[in-house]
Amino acid sequence: MHILVFSDTHRRASGMIRILADQKPDLLIHLGDLESDLRDVRAVFPSLRILSVPGNCDFVPGEVMETVIGGFRFFLCHGHQYGVKSGLGRLKAEAKRREARVVLYGHTHVAHLEEEDGITYLNPGTASGFGKLTYGEILIDPALRVTLREDA
Repeated sequence: MHILVFSDTHRRASGMIRILADQKPDLLIHLGDLESDLRDVRAVFPSLRILSVPGNCDFVPGEVMETVIGGFRFFLCHGHQYGVKSGLGRLKAEAKRREARVVLYGHTHVAHLEEEDGITYLNPGTASGFGKLTYGEILIDPALRVTLREDA
């Protein structure tokens, strides 16, 4: 399975759409700010499977998602609920409580990838055009590979 992960597009979805057209993933995960950008994505890719959670600019309180993809437990959130701009301590505690294997979050606009205690944490950064366009790529075949990508 080929998954692309974006966050913080802020009404600038053209870069994300271009990358989706080039990469042709099986699944898009969007981590909020702004979920309304997904209307543009659905117009271009009506059959693309999409999972999303709202961000703080989407004005939907605190929604998060747990799901299993390819046998791995994923925890998705925008990150503002866990104060990620001040550090990952609260997010990591929640990930352990939920027994997540992969944690996807956004909010900071800073791309970040780390593994700790068997949990992979990925912030794809921002696809808004404010600075570098970054995103995450996840391959499950059946092993799990998580990578940060930067648009040229």
